[in-house]
Amino acid sequence: TLTSGNASPGSAAVVVRYNDQTWNSIDEGTINLGTNKSNNVKGSFNDVRLLSENTNENYQGVALVMEAWLYSVLTDAYGDIPYDQALGGDEGEFTPEFTAQEEVYLGGLSGTPYADEEPGIIALLDRANALLDPSGESISGDILYGGQVGNWKRFCNSLKLRLLTHLSSRDDQEALISRKMSEVAANPSQYPIFQGPGDNAVVAMTMQS
Repeated sequence: TLTSGNASPGSAAVVVRYNDQTWNSIDEGTINLGTNKSNNVKGSFNDVRLLSENTNENYQGVALVMEAWLYSVLTDAYGDIPYDQALGGDEGEFTPEFTAQEEVYLGGLSGTPYADEEPGIIALLDRANALLDPSGESISGDILYGGQVGNWKRFCNSLKLRLLTHLSSRDDQEALISRKMSEVAANPSQYPIFQGPGDNAVVAMTMQS
């Protein structure tokens, strides 16, 4: 959602939540969240890919969280999407095959028909949680959480729970959903989640009218 209201005379307060923005610019390992909705999706994914190549595992974890989020927005909006063969335009791949939405969600998860496929968005978040270490190397340029890796870890697992609820209407995935949700609930130190509004991935801006 995008919420605006009067913050002070002559200005408007805009609260930009994580599902309204795209990653715009990553320069030498720093994070910058773009605020222009016209930024192209391919550029956003390429920026995330660049971040994932950083040797700092916390940057890699952040990249996986953002990759999972970006693909979740696309598949929730459009269903089947280019996934396994996505972003190949620079190599001349202009007609990628579409991946079924179910596989986008479940790829790489044991106990599913897609266990041997490319990691889907749930598996990406599992990997991100394993990489994100609040006691590890620091990250900079983070306008969402100011470099607080523990907050990214909570974002990661809260997003995973949200995506699992999207599967809750699927009777054939009941066991998987129960297992993955129980995994988080039973291990709060390993899988921390949001505890209140202060944990939200939100960029608050004040713009002059």
